[in-house]
Amino acid sequence: AAGLSMAMLTSGATPERTRRVGKRVEDALKRAPGNVVLMVIHADLKSLQGEYEEALRIYRNVLDVDHANVLALNNAAWLLAMQRRDLNDAFALVERAVAIAGELPHLQDTRGCVRLAMGQIRQAIVDLELSVAESPQPTTLLHLASALARQGEAARAVRMLDRARQAGLRSDRVHPLDRAMLEELEAALKAERGKRAAGDV
Repeated sequence: AAGLSMAMLTSGATPERTRRVGKRVEDALKRAPGNVVLMVIHADLKSLQGEYEEALRIYRNVLDVDHANVLALNNAAWLLAMQRRDLNDAFALVERAVAIAGELPHLQDTRGCVRLAMGQIRQAIVDLELSVAESPQPTTLLHLASALARQGEAARAVRMLDRARQAGLRSDRVHPLDRAMLEELEAALKAERGKRAAGDV
């Protein structure tokens, strides 16, 4: 997810700080209920807090008002992809964002996540490699590592995960859904190492 939620994570926001910021945003929305910038921030916060249905509802409300809001399109698509649900809708959303804004790295990252969730592993890797080449963000490196592991390229996945950590990836400073992906990837790589060790005995 992009926007305020990522900025808060990288600054080490606590749940209490997130709650306080959310309260201020909700108060601001009472004064300006149709402000799409505030609405996207509100949705980002709900996503960060694990309130995914509410976040999606708000993103959709934004898109009802502003059909071309790239942040709402991207973040809704990413949220669906990372939950592995409504994937055709997720793909349509991110493709709309790309049609509006072009092949931006964060949109390629989201499209890669959607394709990964859809089982289109090779296409996901292409998107994620393009994103990493332009903007090697820690979470994009994580997504690429996960895709490589899914394709059976464990050694490359390990190297990419190491690169993500060197770039600043920390489990306490990623979105909860990225945290779940990280834990799943670490378990898969550990199991792969166990298989190889057993084969060497």
